[in-house]
Amino acid sequence: FQSFYFIRYLPFAVDPTFYDGGVREYLGSSLLFMYVIIGTMITDIGAYFFGVFFGKHKMNPRVSPKKTWEGFFGGIAVSLVFSVSFVFICDAAGFPVLPGYLNIEHHYWVILLSIVMPIIGNLGDLAFSAIKRDYNVKDFSRIIPGHGGVLDRIDSLVFTMATVGILLMFITNN
Repeated sequence: FQSFYFIRYLPFAVDPTFYDGGVREYLGSSLLFMYVIIGTMITDIGAYFFGVFFGKHKMNPRVSPKKTWEGFFGGIAVSLVFSVSFVFICDAAGFPVLPGYLNIEHHYWVILLSIVMPIIGNLGDLAFSAIKRDYNVKDFSRIIPGHGGVLDRIDSLVFTMATVGILLMFITNN
């Protein structure tokens, strides 16, 4: 969970002079965190709809019986469109997601991360599904019954935040 904090506060470490207080400091510095959340959560939404409407080929029925390859690739495509658009819109509005690194000028990093996030998110979801299957439980908790519990809502984020955090260390050399 340290990667959650790392990604939330990395913009301050990269360019502390960019955040001068007010809206820029509180909204602008959280855009990287929101970018990772959007890139991960939209994957699940896109995968669900593509899987429901076009899904024919099961990915791994033993671990996750409803996941399909069509949903997997559809989720990646939808996430890519939304997360790249988010970065470019924020940059055009004067709020770069990560000043000097994730903006229109450095679009290759944006595209790389926007492709990696949904793939890792899906792997995280499958990993936690495998744990549930191994222990023969339907939900991780009783707080959100029928949806897999609280951990099932953030399982993709755990893997994605850690992976994006590591990639950002290489990108920013911090």
